[in-house]
Amino acid sequence: MLGLRALDRPDGNEYALANYKLGEWMADRALALLDEAGIDQASIDLIGSHGQTVSGHPHWELGDVSVIAQRTGITTAADFRPADVAAGGNGTPCTCTYDSIMLRPAAGATKWRIAINIGGTSSVTFLPPWPTMAAIDPTAVAATPLGLDPGLGVFFMDLAAKCIDPTLEYDADGTIARAGQTHEALLAEMLTHEYYQQTSLPIGVGPDDFPETLFATWRARARAFGASDADLLSTLTELTAKQIALACARFGGPGVANGATDDVLLRGGVCHNSYFVERLRAQMSEQLGADVSHIKTLADVGLDEDSWENAMYAMFGYLCYNNVYNFVPSCTGAARPVVGGRIAPGNNMHSIRLRGVEVAE
Repeated sequence: MLGLRALDRPDGNEYALANYKLGEWMADRALALLDEAGIDQASIDLIGSHGQTVSGHPHWELGDVSVIAQRTGITTAADFRPADVAAGGNGTPCTCTYDSIMLRPAAGATKWRIAINIGGTSSVTFLPPWPTMAAIDPTAVAATPLGLDPGLGVFFMDLAAKCIDPTLEYDADGTIARAGQTHEALLAEMLTHEYYQQTSLPIGVGPDDFPETLFATWRARARAFGASDADLLSTLTELTAKQIALACARFGGPGVANGATDDVLLRGGVCHNSYFVERLRAQMSEQLGADVSHIKTLADVGLDEDSWENAMYAMFGYLCYNNVYNFVPSCTGAARPVVGGRIAPGNNMHSIRLRGVEVAE
């Protein structure tokens, strides 16, 4: 997949083949999961599949929806982002949909919440509290979520860890980064990258923004500065923390910047990296002018860290199937809300529709 994401294969048929093969693999894993969990396949109405991103400008995901539906026999909704792109949006961050439904502060809360998601890249949603039923107030109605993709997540951090020890998948608990030293001149140079120079929303990231070739360039620059690979890892850890904090300060608006909120929620495997969490807390406090002494996790709001992303794409599929908007245009930059996705009927399509009729009656 990393090879395909370079978008330089001379034989375009490799992408077509990967689309089908990934669909087969995803379908097989879905069936295996049902078998492992002891769940009757006939009880499943719908699969929601995001697919594997190979391009972010515009978005392009592989893992054919029809292959999944035919191989599993289960109606499948997938390919969610193109509709938002067609309406003028970036197709990202799609996490804003989940955040806006599941993570907004309760009605009556006084502070906005910053919801941060970190995978290979990062995304942030700025969430106003739900308006109270009594507040038929234009200012409350106008408080819509905002969001963006600040840039890198752990992708380059993981590559740096692997350079230090090829057996490592990541820097567990940030132990190596903590032992290294952040190289301030290198960090400043990284922050001059064109992605970080954008001055207005929408801002959406794709794999083409931070390719492995850029990591190789930055690693060479680290060597030129006399920095070790451990120092590089420490610097990349600081980069991810600082770019997120800077983006919050620049684009969060009056509900977020200048000490307006200290409510920060972080999700992703990086939550287990205590060094990164320390650096994110320090950077958020500095850039936002607030005392971010505690960064919440999903567990703090009663949700499960290990399953939220699966739940999000199940949500996307459910909304698509029921013809309900599943993108937040104030985050993606689209001209209007859209119902994103394509539906491929499975063998169960007729029974789903019958159940829908029975419920409606």
